[in-house]
Amino acid sequence: MELYVHELEKDVLVVAVDGGLNARTAEQFTVEVENVAQRGFAKIIVDCSALTFISSSGIGALLLLHRRMKQRGADVKVAGARSFVLDVLRMARLDGLFDLYPDVSRARLAFRSPDDEGDLAGLDLPARKARLRQRLKLALSAMTPESRRAASVRIVEHLRALPEWAEARTVLMFWPRVSVDERPGSGEPDIRPLIEDGLKAGKAIALPRVDWIGKSMSAALIASTSEDLEADAHAPGLGLYQPRPSCADAPLKAVDLVLLPGLGFDPSGRRIGRGAGFYDRLLERLTPDSSGPTLIGVCFDEQVVREVPVEEHDRGMSMVVSPSGVMRPGLQNER
Repeated sequence: MELYVHELEKDVLVVAVDGGLNARTAEQFTVEVENVAQRGFAKIIVDCSALTFISSSGIGALLLLHRRMKQRGADVKVAGARSFVLDVLRMARLDGLFDLYPDVSRARLAFRSPDDEGDLAGLDLPARKARLRQRLKLALSAMTPESRRAASVRIVEHLRALPEWAEARTVLMFWPRVSVDERPGSGEPDIRPLIEDGLKAGKAIALPRVDWIGKSMSAALIASTSEDLEADAHAPGLGLYQPRPSCADAPLKAVDLVLLPGLGFDPSGRRIGRGAGFYDRLLERLTPDSSGPTLIGVCFDEQVVREVPVEEHDRGMSMVVSPSGVMRPGLQNER
């Protein structure tokens, strides 16, 4: 068994359990979790997405953890338990002690009170979107370059592990502006290592090409990140790069996977952009019906909210990937 600990937010600690939780590892689990909990965290998420086995001793360790954390006024949630492990937790009636969530992101949202994102009720849809965009930009502004880099590494790891990535042949991705632009609220997850992975694996990699005058976006194929990209002269200071004019247009019908940035996402796969509508119009051409490519929203944890207000033309994501893991809209909270 391996334990991986990281701070999700300033008051939320995630303990990821990898391997088996049995008689040999239960005591180690209890000691290590208590050690990290003594750092003053009152909100703890036990991430079981990589837990492959749990015995009666492991159940006992979770019960002991619950009792001791409750005595300290701490709240513990369990996330990501699958198949055998989830069945064991239910049979042991632990779903009556712990709130069980399908992924870390939804467990994190459960720690928030509804007031944390403010009351948008009573506002019309444009005003709700404008208010939410403002809050999300403030959340991004609070991130340091170091925290964005560390979060981006975890995002890329999750994306690499997806079967959808392994099976994709033609992928529309995005070049993050975080590489040169550190303006408040403007950073995006840095997926450049994944772009390089795709090129080395022989995938057809396309990147957006923006027509600022015509207010449209297309996609162009690249073969090299060092030779086929140029700074966007129409958006100085934004740190945007796009394919050179010599790059061929990507055949949109061949695209089977799309990685999209956004300003915010929710667990149901709803997305809110920055308001220009470039991706919305491109997606209309890419996904005229349900047979279109798999759409994956890519974001920081700070960009995941309870609910994104949407309009009829807004396209939902097949899944959302953040540093905390993968959210698939079809999964519901297990209580």
